[in-house]
Amino acid sequence: MVKNNIFTIILDIIGQIVGFLVFILIVFILNFLTLYIKEPIFIEIVQFINQNIYLICIITIFLIVAELLNKLFIPISLLAPIFFCIGYLYLFIWITKIICFVNSKLNLNICHIFLDLKYLFYIIIIVLVIIGWYISIFAKTLNKEKQKRRKK
Repeated sequence: MVKNNIFTIILDIIGQIVGFLVFILIVFILNFLTLYIKEPIFIEIVQFINQNIYLICIITIFLIVAELLNKLFIPISLLAPIFFCIGYLYLFIWITKIICFVNSKLNLNICHIFLDLKYLFYIIIIVLVIIGWYISIFAKTLNKEKQKRRKK
């Protein structure tokens, strides 16, 4: 049972890493295509992705670690919500940057809303993720205890 669980965890992590490497490969191909495609908007989009690749790496690392911790047993899995929270905060920052990038290209007036209210969004994300994941963990624990009682 334990070996099967560890094997599943390893396969999940490998799958996520492979997905990230495929994304990096796509970014590499897009950079290569900028040598041949001289459309300004295409070049700006690729430059935008290049400028924010560190953010995508941070998001990926935190969410992979969070998934790993979430699949482990209870004392270690209690750290998962913290990593999910950090990952989702960086994801919100990335989405805000995308919205501001699109805003600058289409002359929309929505970027300032996200920038003005970013701290409120941070608090909402932190509260929802932390509370939601801890409720999920404790519900899982209670469910396992109920199943143990039924077996007795």
